Amino acid sequence: MLRKFYDANPLTSAIRDGDVEGEIIIDTENLLEQFLSGLGVCGILAAIAGGLIFGLELLSTQPLFSGSDHLPIKMVVGGVAVGVLGIYLRSLVDFYYILDLNNRVIKYHSRYLNNHSRREICEFSDVHSLVVDSKKTRRSKKVGKRTRYYDEWHYGLVMISNQGKVTRFMSRDVSGRENVRQKGRLLAESLGVELHSEPEKVFRLKMGEQGPEIDWTDRTRFEELATAGCLTLLVLFLGQLAYLMIKSL
Repeated sequence: MLRKFYDANPLTSAIRDGDVEGEIIIDTENLLEQFLSGLGVCGILAAIAGGLIFGLELLSTQPLFSGSDHLPIKMVVGGVAVGVLGIYLRSLVDFYYILDLNNRVIKYHSRYLNNHSRREICEFSDVHSLVVDSKKTRRSKKVGKRTRYYDEWHYGLVMISNQGKVTRFMSRDVSGRENVRQKGRLLAESLGVELHSEPEKVFRLKMGEQGPEIDWTDRTRFEELATAGCLTLLVLFLGQLAYLMIKSL
């Protein structure tokens, strides 16, 4: 179903063949999964930090933190406990989409503890298109004594329904656009819809007379809101200045 030479693609674990013939799994983390994963990572980092502080205090003749008896040990024990708890709870939940090619429907699979459930999201005929969407992040790096700024783009994948509903299939954390496009093309072919993709562009969705319409822009929503906010403040400032000038006449 999915071509074997895509096995080297880093997205293979996110979009893969299902255990049942004729199913494609789209495994994307929801907010609960991201929270539990983050909890585990934070616990491990806290334990590592506690271990480093404990090692430094052994080498130091004076306590590094006054009034913090056994703080490093508490950080290690607490961090390990939180990390293990986060990892354990993360292993108990799982959520993913299923493309059922046999029945031509999209399902959503949920697992809490040992409770499994599947519900139908929509039929293939309800899908308008797939879109490779993007996120722009401002980065900086040192070049000699100067700091240079540049834009870094990350890509994800969303599904657009005929009613304009957006369903996220992949988070916008993949740096290679072509990697997302490869998987997106396979999914689009399976669904029988078009894949929209533009390099270093942000998509905008609007509903037209014929259904959803995809537009592209160079600016993110935050940049547009920031620009609108600055213009609003400028107009208010000029209006207040004009009012004070007229009042002083």
